[in-house]
Amino acid sequence: MEVEKIAFEAVRYNPEIEGFEASVRIREGMLSFIYPVVVKASLNAEFDRIARSLKVKAMALHKKENVALRSFRQQVEEITALAA
Repeated sequence: MEVEKIAFEAVRYNPEIEGFEASVRIREGMLSFIYPVVVKASLNAEFDRIARSLKVKAMALHKKENVALRSFRQQVEEITALAA
């Protein structure tokens, strides 16, 4: 399948590891996969560089078959009840 959308959730700087942490959501068809990703960077690093690094790491995890930390869920479309 092809990746339709990548979104960053809860991006934050962690001074303990001197880097950024985020949950990266990758949407593929009706499935959403979420990966915890860490990027080493200084607090004043350019956001484009941080976002690119988060995306690259998440995509690398997504392409692996055995990922220890991955969650996924199926997107459920709203079903409207038909009145008879």
